[in-house]
Amino acid sequence: MAIGFTITAAAIAGGGVSGGAFNPAVGTGLTAVHALVSGGSWAHLWMYRAAPLAGGAVAAAVFKVQEAEASREIKA
Repeated sequence: MAIGFTITAAAIAGGGVSGGAFNPAVGTGLTAVHALVSGGSWAHLWMYRAAPLAGGAVAAAVFKVQEAEASREIKA
């Protein structure tokens, strides 16, 4: 239930921004269906590809900084 409530809270908080597509595959699928069925645009597809990569890079940088701090504390 905790996972369900967390996802519901995320959908309510960020759904208006992302359209509720928190999974890159869902965003890509929605964009493809919109473009193919109703003649929409592929213009927003880059967001569903770039955002996970940028988020992963930021997470890796934060982890690296925190790991370095933890290593210094252990050695001291």
